[in-house]
Amino acid sequence: MDVDQHGDLKVNKNLVEGLSKGRMKCIDLTGHRHCITGLVVGRDYLLGSSFDKAVHDFTHVHSFTGHEHRVMAVVFVDEEQPLCITW
Repeated sequence: MDVDQHGDLKVNKNLVEGLSKGRMKCIDLTGHRHCITGLVVGRDYLLGSSFDKAVHDFTHVHSFTGHEHRVMAVVFVDEEQPLCITW
């Protein structure tokens, strides 16, 4: 990986160049009705947890509801059978 070191911060040159030249795809993540408390990427999933008591899979447009309280974090376990853990 082509990285610049700025103190404790490491910056991927390809990412910065791609963003500055408009070659990176950006999407507007919608779906949560309250602040997002966590994001995680695993395989081809982008999962977000929120104070709205839900977890959204932004890449496959799924919502997982049923929490009785705010969802504070989300973890993706990449095994043969993928697993999403929330709390």
